[in-house]
Amino acid sequence: MNRFASTLAVALCGLIATAVAPAQALRPERPDPNVVPFEVRDVGVDEKLGDQVPADIAFRDHVGNMVRLGDYYDGTRPVILTLNYSRCPKVCDIQLRNLATTLGGLDVTAGEDFRVVTVSIDPTEGPEVAEERRRGYVRLMGKGNWSFLTGNPGSIKRLARAVGFKYVYEPSKQEYHHSPVTILLTPTGRVGRYHHRLDFEPDTLKLGLVETGEGTLGTTSDYFPLICYRYDPEHGTYVTRKAEMLMAGAGFLFVVGFGSWLSRQWQRSRRSSDPSSAGLSAGRSGAAVRREDARNKGAAGAPATV
Repeated sequence: MNRFASTLAVALCGLIATAVAPAQALRPERPDPNVVPFEVRDVGVDEKLGDQVPADIAFRDHVGNMVRLGDYYDGTRPVILTLNYSRCPKVCDIQLRNLATTLGGLDVTAGEDFRVVTVSIDPTEGPEVAEERRRGYVRLMGKGNWSFLTGNPGSIKRLARAVGFKYVYEPSKQEYHHSPVTILLTPTGRVGRYHHRLDFEPDTLKLGLVETGEGTLGTTSDYFPLICYRYDPEHGTYVTRKAEMLMAGAGFLFVVGFGSWLSRQWQRSRRSSDPSSAGLSAGRSGAAVRREDARNKGAAGAPATV
């Protein structure tokens, strides 16, 4: 009986193992890194560089006044645009704190040399929330001004579509899934740059503002780095223009060499066609003949004697 029970137990274990194995294969302990969770599949940014962000999208500012995005496109100052919300558990605050700290250390000032606009993606937030956040981040920045806007779902979704910002609301947690992104707009409201990192390198941010400012921000010295560097979106920083610099160097050497050769050819051609230089050469030849005749004690042009 004991032997039969043991045999039956082994058989049952084998059947259970056979049944569980496929289930374990379908539900591995470690999630497949290539499988994107459902709640974040529609999250990210579809870059729309060069697209115009509509100027007529309406929001409310921190005191409750109705404003349009076009009010921030004054044609003279670039715009830093972010989309966040106040109840974000972590990402939004880190992003905005890093941005405020970096902007406070630049030699240009928000609100004077460029605009900073943060739009809440949560339609339940109103001007009172915007004012509270504005005071905190302006205090952290230490100078300048920062605009915080709130709006209805239609305005928020329209702006998000215009800049390619994709987000998803999870009702069970009352949270929005979204990617941290900072967008630089030209003074006329066109998308000029996306910054996909939570931290900000001061020189990179300053050059980005100078570049998207299209000549309206910065001094002449601020544009010199743009000659030798270009923005690399993959690494979020400026890198050396190696190919462009090599081509420019080769072109410069060719122009200098070709110009020198043309100059020498022109000088030679001028000397050969100058009558005074030809007469001077002839006079020098005649003088040489007369000196030779004098040494031979014969008159110049005299018939030879046999």
